[in-house]
Amino acid sequence: MFKMIFIYFLFAHILGDYYFQTERLAEEKNQSFHKQIVHGLIYAVINFIMIIPVFNIGFFLAALFLSAGHLVIDYAKYYYIRQKYKRPFPTQTQRSIYILDQLLHILCIFIAAYILTLHNIDFSVSHGSIHFFSIIGISPLSLISWITILLLIWKPSNITIKQLLCLYKPREAEITKVEEGLKDVEENSKTTGGFIGFLERLMILILLSISQYSAIGLVLTAKSIARYNKITESKEFAEYYLLGTLLSTVIVIGAYLLIF
Repeated sequence: MFKMIFIYFLFAHILGDYYFQTERLAEEKNQSFHKQIVHGLIYAVINFIMIIPVFNIGFFLAALFLSAGHLVIDYAKYYYIRQKYKRPFPTQTQRSIYILDQLLHILCIFIAAYILTLHNIDFSVSHGSIHFFSIIGISPLSLISWITILLLIWKPSNITIKQLLCLYKPREAEITKVEEGLKDVEENSKTTGGFIGFLERLMILILLSISQYSAIGLVLTAKSIARYNKITESKEFAEYYLLGTLLSTVIVIGAYLLIF
């Protein structure tokens, strides 16, 4: 029960904090309280829409708690940035804030799922939803799990990798030399590099789901061969590229172990 509730609200979080939050809004909300409210309302609407198929007072209170908690955490981040940094804050600080922000959001989801499970709040879908799942022949948990992990390994993973690798970019002299190669590990999901990264993680996910673990090495090898020239020409790019590849692999394996 706990796992299903956790994944359900994690799904809502991924939608609200990544897919329904544009890059522009993400930047503006750090400088504008009005944008904080806009994002908070979007996040709340998604949470309350998500609980419609499983609606009860427990899930209503959980959605309320998560929406309010999300707004408080984001406001604390906004207040800290406004008080501490009058100009764009350092890259290392930006990375640390991003990691702490997401960990706190996930902690809130964990707390909500734990309390609902502790009080034996019934997680039952509506009659119409049951009929739908019976027609397509898949359990609600399996469907939500697959949708969640597919969404997780795309935009959230690309953004997270970009944030975690921001301190390890090659020097300016190296960036020009390997500019095209860098896209594979640092651009967001709207670029070719981001889509390649998603396909890489998708292939690894499929191989994990069918227990073909040894074949994962072939995916990573094929990717490295495509960038062989740039890897051999620049040690800094090679290290940066390796970090990105390993981090991408760790994320998809970690997500698989967490959700399935």
